[in-house]
Amino acid sequence: MKKKFGGTIPFIVVIQSEKDIDFTDPNTVKLVEKFENKFVTENRQITSAFSIVEYVKEFNQAFNSNNPSSYIIPDSRLDIADAFELGDTEVLERIISPDHRQICVTFNTIWDSNESGYRLHSQVTDYLTKTLKSDFSLHITGLSSLYLTMDKHLQESQI
Repeated sequence: MKKKFGGTIPFIVVIQSEKDIDFTDPNTVKLVEKFENKFVTENRQITSAFSIVEYVKEFNQAFNSNNPSSYIIPDSRLDIADAFELGDTEVLERIISPDHRQICVTFNTIWDSNESGYRLHSQVTDYLTKTLKSDFSLHITGLSSLYLTMDKHLQESQI
């Protein structure tokens, strides 16, 4: 049943700058790319990711005659800022704040159990807390967070 009829649910991580850093900085975007790659490749529960990383890479490739080797994060803050200024506002409104200080990273996940959901939440929180330190804050939202909150409240009320 799970294999044939199971679906995916969004697991959304919101990351916000707490200092004078924003997401037009190539190093900051590369940090998000590293986070995404780690969790997509190391976790069977995650099927894909979408954030400013993929958006900036696609924009950079389009600006470079659709050359596949240009599907990278540019090293120029100006090139990243251009992607945000010239890009599709409907998409950008969902993945980055207007001041470029807050982003959403959306993972599609296969939800097999609440226990694996709790583990994923814990792994992401631990990794990002260590990696981002006090420069950024984070919180997890989306249906996965809602399901786990409902599960916790149900267990507490049953006890």
